[in-house]
Amino acid sequence: MQINLPDGALFCSPHSPASTVLMSTGLLYYRFFAANCTNSHIYTLINAKIYHTTQTKNNQNMLIEQFFRELQINPASGLLHVVVFILALISAITIHEFAHALVAYRLGDPTAKLAGRLTLNPAAHLDPIGTLALLLVGIGWGKPTPFDPYNLRHIKRDSALISVAGAASNFLLAILLSLPYLIAYYTGNLNPQLGTVYESLSMLIQINVLLGVFNLIPVHPLDGFKVLAGLLPRDWYRDFVATERYGLFILLLLIITGAIGKILFPVVSAILAYLLPGL
Repeated sequence: MQINLPDGALFCSPHSPASTVLMSTGLLYYRFFAANCTNSHIYTLINAKIYHTTQTKNNQNMLIEQFFRELQINPASGLLHVVVFILALISAITIHEFAHALVAYRLGDPTAKLAGRLTLNPAAHLDPIGTLALLLVGIGWGKPTPFDPYNLRHIKRDSALISVAGAASNFLLAILLSLPYLIAYYTGNLNPQLGTVYESLSMLIQINVLLGVFNLIPVHPLDGFKVLAGLLPRDWYRDFVATERYGLFILLLLIITGAIGKILFPVVSAILAYLLPGL
């Protein structure tokens, strides 16, 4: 039986609601997987305060407001940052979804491959109109990821591996992108004339790290829920999976109260301190 499983959903029946909440630098975007598993994913953008360095280090700004302000002060630089941000967001989502599809295929589930999702082409993972609406008006939609757990030899273990693959791909990409800067930094060869390049790399790295860490929070419907479920002993597994129905409410509570930032940003900051020292 083929079903469409969104990131973070352990299982999905034709009437089970699920949602994925993804975080990028300066933006929380929700991917709702509505009552029917064949529906498209819906994303909502919400401005979130973050530490973002422009001219003053650790200056807290709303990223969207900052983009508009920079466009007014320095149109060329502001436009470049907007373009880099959009490309970074699209690439981070694409590599994340591709990794899920790739690992699922390697573990015996060809569903995503047959649906044309085993590709790094963003068009396969993003709905063009939905993505544009996402960036312009704050609400959009994307393509669901098809997944059939019955094709897996070990559903519990393999579901965890498929789930962790998305975040792992974002971390790997962040590490690879940081290598040029790290080499220049530790060899004392940082070039001030390449400041724009370093800023662009920094944005790409931050988005991938933030997306990866956020998705590993062990609360349904995030990927971390299935990852932790796959690590638990069978006696604990059933009790833990039973909390799936409350996951979305717990996650929304964490976001509304601001507790999500206290969980997320210390971890993200610690990782970025190693990948982007001095920035």
